[in-house]
Amino acid sequence: MIHQIIAETPEILTEEIEVPHYSIGRLIGKGGKTIREMCLSSGAKMEINRLEDLKGPDEPRVVRLMGSRSQIDAMLDLISERLLEEEKFRNKLSASAANRETRTGQTRQPKEPVPIRPVAVPVEKDFWDSLGDTAASKQDTLPTRGSGFLEVYVSAVECPGHFWVQTVGTKALQLEELQTQVTAFVSTADAKQNYRVTEVVQGQMVAARFDETDSVFYRAKVLGETKDGKVDLYFVDFGDNVFADKQDIFRLRSDFTSFPHQAIECKLANVEPKGGVWCEEAITLFEDLTYCAQWKVLHCRTLGHSAHIHTGELTPQVQLFDTSNDQDIDVGAVLVEKGFAVAVDSTNQRQKTTAASGDRASGSSQASSFSEPTNGTASYDKRDEQSSNDSHGRPGS
Repeated sequence: MIHQIIAETPEILTEEIEVPHYSIGRLIGKGGKTIREMCLSSGAKMEINRLEDLKGPDEPRVVRLMGSRSQIDAMLDLISERLLEEEKFRNKLSASAANRETRTGQTRQPKEPVPIRPVAVPVEKDFWDSLGDTAASKQDTLPTRGSGFLEVYVSAVECPGHFWVQTVGTKALQLEELQTQVTAFVSTADAKQNYRVTEVVQGQMVAARFDETDSVFYRAKVLGETKDGKVDLYFVDFGDNVFADKQDIFRLRSDFTSFPHQAIECKLANVEPKGGVWCEEAITLFEDLTYCAQWKVLHCRTLGHSAHIHTGELTPQVQLFDTSNDQDIDVGAVLVEKGFAVAVDSTNQRQKTTAASGDRASGSSQASSFSEPTNGTASYDKRDEQSSNDSHGRPGS
């Protein structure tokens, strides 16, 4: 009897496969839901290699499957279905990115700063303090140090010490839908009659265009008003700053403000400007290396955080890599190689951003925390969910 049971017990096999690094979030699912369902359905166990084992930003992830031949085959079918879903989703993102408008030169401060006067707030309050938490508390975040690589777009640049990224993923499509709804709202008679801006209020959330030729309205925050009546705007989903006329700006309905602001302020890690200030040639090279506002994917890794000189909010110090060619390009290393920057240890970088790092933006970056649990029949790194669930991009225009 015992020999019969042993003979009928299927042999437990172990099989390893490689999957694209960007597909891990799809395999794990929110809270590990997908991986648990696949294990229960197939009967096989799944383990995913640790982030610490990765040698580069574009390296495939190793997935180990354990079970009988039939269980592993069933799991392979389920994994193939998820990978196909991910590829379809990324094709949709690529189509959206291809339709986006490319922009350059809209973020940096002018050589002669336009004078800004405080409006609708007590004059004794500091400018940045007066903006309050209306937007700062809603900015999206990047994973913390040790969370591996993340795909991003660089959406706006002031200098290598102060730029903005959007992460690539599901929120890109959510943002696109939001922009469509905001644009449709602005065209209604109700908006034109009741929501057009008549009084400039610092910190107010509004809908505005990047310029007069743009047909899409985007979310922006009011920073102030110039002496000639122009309104200084910060586009919370991209990082750009523009000056606009009041008659072209509309107050946002409250339901349009709940979606997290998608522009994430960052500082390039492991480098400081040679001479203490980023020169124009260095900024131009950085824009070229990061494909600023051209919606080309880079890989980003958070090494630490520094405190904003005005707000004290934490800004991620990140490495950026271009993996689109045969050889990966470390953006910071190129700046050092070209003589525009000096290499430093990110752990010893200044804890306060300087004037060279810019101070135009009004968003903030708070550190997020991720644990690394395992779940019964399947081992995985929960931090990978960030690549699937927290992501963004500028919509088509």
